[in-house]
Amino acid sequence: MLLTSLKIENYRGIKALELVLGPTTVLVGENNCGKTTVLHALRSCLSTLRSAGRASPFEEFDLHFDSKAADPTTAPPIVITLTFEESKAGEWSDDVEQRLGGDGGVIALMPPDDRSRVQMRVTAQYLAMSQEIETVFEFLDAAGNPLAYFDSVERESRDSGDEQYAEYPSERAVWQSIIREIGGEDDAYSLSLGQFLQELALANKTPDAPANSVRCLTVHSSKGLEFQHVYLVGMSEDQLPSFQSKKSGDDSREMQEERRNCFVAITRTLETLTMSYGEKYNGWRKSPSRFLFEMGLLGAKQ
Repeated sequence: MLLTSLKIENYRGIKALELVLGPTTVLVGENNCGKTTVLHALRSCLSTLRSAGRASPFEEFDLHFDSKAADPTTAPPIVITLTFEESKAGEWSDDVEQRLGGDGGVIALMPPDDRSRVQMRVTAQYLAMSQEIETVFEFLDAAGNPLAYFDSVERESRDSGDEQYAEYPSERAVWQSIIREIGGEDDAYSLSLGQFLQELALANKTPDAPANSVRCLTVHSSKGLEFQHVYLVGMSEDQLPSFQSKKSGDDSREMQEERRNCFVAITRTLETLTMSYGEKYNGWRKSPSRFLFEMGLLGAKQ
């Protein structure tokens, strides 16, 4: 698979650059003329294939600033477009053609000899609300338009007020993340149905939360994480500890596990911890959790 074209826009010191590449291409120039920048742009673009749905391979210093007074919120998006072609028709194996969807998939046939061509584009833009860089990867058709049917459907439904596809952007990001976690499209789509479903069941299906959001987590999913401020709710009997652990007895293995869960929850905080309990849950009156008494936060339990 031969990389025949590299187009870079708004990346570091490069405003616009398009290179036509051959089987062997050598970049020659003086120091600080941008040779390494071109290679870094190519590497970041290819890294996006493995990092979709995770942290962006681009950082703020990768953005192109037109002046010293510019900042990330006003910087234009980074756009990198790669074109891969066969050196002669039929060079790509049937397996490669099948994985890329063939003619009508992400492959375009180039006249006059019907050589196969694949174009991919990576766009990275700084989002002021989340203060993060969002990276979008997409294949392009022969005219350079994104191969994204559902993207157009989602836009039309949004413009018409139809909320049927309201969650499509986040669902797409989650799906891309799952595919990358499994090992990329090549590995994921070569699995048997049973193996794929098993990997799918183990994969994280929650989209990444914005940096300024309030995260709602279960105790188990919070393991290994720390936060400046933690609110631990539901500190009542039959909640924490659970009804099942109470049935097993105070000295049971189940109750000890609930105590460990409580310890995990209260040690997630770096600055403040707020614990709360309700007198009723689903209409049933509940007592404060025994763990509140064991920690000395409430008086002796009657």
